[in-house]
Amino acid sequence: MAVPVPSQQLSRCLANSLNNWNSEAGHETIHAIRPIKAEEEVTIYYDEGGPSNLRRPMLKKSFGFDCACSLCTLPPSQLQASDDRRVRIQQLDTSIGNSFTMMINPKAGLKACLSLLHTLEEEYGVCAVQHNARLYYDAFQICIAHGDVGRATTFAERSYRAKVICEGEDSTETLRMKSFVLQPTTHSSFGALSLRWKTDKEEAFSGYDTVEFEKWLFSQ
Repeated sequence: MAVPVPSQQLSRCLANSLNNWNSEAGHETIHAIRPIKAEEEVTIYYDEGGPSNLRRPMLKKSFGFDCACSLCTLPPSQLQASDDRRVRIQQLDTSIGNSFTMMINPKAGLKACLSLLHTLEEEYGVCAVQHNARLYYDAFQICIAHGDVGRATTFAERSYRAKVICEGEDSTETLRMKSFVLQPTTHSSFGALSLRWKTDKEEAFSGYDTVEFEKWLFSQ
């Protein structure tokens, strides 16, 4: 859902909206990533994530304020748990992006994607959609690089749905992901590493949204 763009949006380390530059339209858009109450303020991310001991000094240096959002002012034990999750998120993201692992042990890459999905849900809840869009695209790339069109199509579709929420139907990246849902083999990495996981697109939606399907999706 798009929301009106005020002259200034408040920063939160667990924001309810995302801002994005729409190059096709030539202006910035802000999309709500969860329901916003009538009296609630629109908030966006000013930080790049990470634990509080890194993001709070960055916000102070870059924007001149001490963050006192609901996340940064959690009781110490809860804040530490959040920080631990955010460090874990960064570690998993680095692991997934390792090109050597993607080539030699893609199964480990998918396992890391599933672990990241669960950790994101714990930390961000419904607001994880931005991170999920990237995660699903990473999983798409792992699968398509090994010829797995079935799984790749599903991951592309999930990334596309997340992109619609974050950026709207008409953003460049949303349209790009939609093209991979329709024609996954047009991606430049198709079969680039191997064809060991070769499947057909028709397998993508067989048993969709069942427990068995989810187990199949993230395992090889």
